[in-house]
Amino acid sequence: MSKLGFYQALCVVLALAAGALGAWCVTHYFAPTDTGPSLHRMVHRELELSVDQAGAIAEIEARYQTRRHALEDEMQAANARLAAAIDADKAYTEEVQAAIEDFHG
Repeated sequence: MSKLGFYQALCVVLALAAGALGAWCVTHYFAPTDTGPSLHRMVHRELELSVDQAGAIAEIEARYQTRRHALEDEMQAANARLAAAIDADKAYTEEVQAAIEDFHG
């Protein structure tokens, strides 16, 4: 390896190391550690709920989780259909348009 090639490689390695160090510093020193109070945390920790109220909230949260998972599954299936339509046609066709409309519900 020539002297110039060595210095070029060294420059690339140092640039990558500096970038990685910079990214680490930003995520550890400048990123907010506390996102602030959340409604979920407040409801469960700070409000003095009765047993009935806590049970009602638990039921609501369970229904929400079920609905959320169903919607996520629908969205993933629609996304897969869209990807298949784009992959099959490699163009903006009626099938792709239908898959886009299906994805957007």
